[in-house]
Amino acid sequence: MRHLRTVVAGVLATGLMIGLPVAVAGSASADFTKSPPPPPPGPSVVVDKDGFATVSNCGAAVATFSTIQAGVNAAASGATVKVCPGTYPESVIVNKPLTIQGAQVGVDGRTRVPSSESIVTSPTVDAGGFILAADNITIDGFELLNGSGPGVTTNNDHSGYKVQNNIITGNVMGVYANSNGTYQSVIQLNGIHDNNNGAGSAPGNGIYEDQGTRNLLIQNNVISNETNTGVLLFQVPTAAPKLGAFGVTISTNTMQNDITFVAIWDSTNVTVNNNTMSNSPINLAGNSGIFIGAPSSNTQINSNTIFQADFSGIAVRDNDAYGNPQPGATTGVILQNNTITGAGNHGIDVTAQAPGAVRTSGNQSKNNAGNGIFYSSVTNNNTINGNTATGNGVFDCQDLSHGSGTSGTANSWSSNTGNTSSPAGLCVRAFTK
Repeated sequence: MRHLRTVVAGVLATGLMIGLPVAVAGSASADFTKSPPPPPPGPSVVVDKDGFATVSNCGAAVATFSTIQAGVNAAASGATVKVCPGTYPESVIVNKPLTIQGAQVGVDGRTRVPSSESIVTSPTVDAGGFILAADNITIDGFELLNGSGPGVTTNNDHSGYKVQNNIITGNVMGVYANSNGTYQSVIQLNGIHDNNNGAGSAPGNGIYEDQGTRNLLIQNNVISNETNTGVLLFQVPTAAPKLGAFGVTISTNTMQNDITFVAIWDSTNVTVNNNTMSNSPINLAGNSGIFIGAPSSNTQINSNTIFQADFSGIAVRDNDAYGNPQPGATTGVILQNNTITGAGNHGIDVTAQAPGAVRTSGNQSKNNAGNGIFYSSVTNNNTINGNTATGNGVFDCQDLSHGSGTSGTANSWSSNTGNTSSPAGLCVRAFTK
């Protein structure tokens, strides 16, 4: 179980963000069809480090605000705060609906080379570069650099956040992503990397939540070189009420050289689809690429490409984030149409006790060091069909359970292609001329 212990150690050894200034919200009902209502627009406000600028000209000799916080304080709800290039050593608290634009607003943070940036670096441990404490706040076009807290902190009393087109690097973590789900929040088009600053709590995570997050879309980001996890969904047990994650979609991201790409606990209705995840080479701490733990339900892992995960490509367990067993607490997992190659252990690795906990179909699991598809002795009443597993180091298909299912196992295997299986008959060798 080294893949679980290492992930948890990376979180627990640094504290679990309990000390961050984020209030714990009451339960809120997520509306997945509801768009944030735009507040009445206010006049634009401009910020320049030298205290002189206009909205249209950062070189103008007109007095203006020299700190982002002063511009935010002066702006009316619904206004746009435009921030000129420069370095701003602030922890900016935003407590009203605003659009805050850096010098690179609208320029994709995944691919741009830093130049003429509005740079925010948080000097306060655990506070964050931007601390968002209202609905419908947009942070667009910044470099959030070398802060002593998260690059952006969002609050689970609110929602409708947009964090986009930013470069987020060198912080304790990239985005501390809590929300109540009244409106959808979006994290997109960001370059998030190397957020491993040990000065604050829970370093080494690209996107992290532990106070409850609902109705959150994480899409089209590059998340790389995080020493704990690319995206981690988790819940601090002392946070009350226990919300967990609900309705989170992690889609079309590129994740590279993260110790774990995605780790999921305390979650319901989470979808991870169409992401590309790779390590080059396998040289990290031995964690699975995608890890699903307990309690969790209705988790869909679809159409992802996972290359050279350090331990298993996808692992499903009944352990909680502290390593405690919760037998039967992981349910409703669907693993479908994923491509997993070169994992340090199994391609697909299932140890979940609830009947029918994990359905595996249409996956390709090739050239992994362990088994291509592995179901442990506690699994039962699961369906494994239409998968291809070839070239794996132990067996292409292995099931250690016993019962009245396929080949004396407790599960149903059908239409799977593979050259080796234990017991025989789980996978069938492909016909060749």
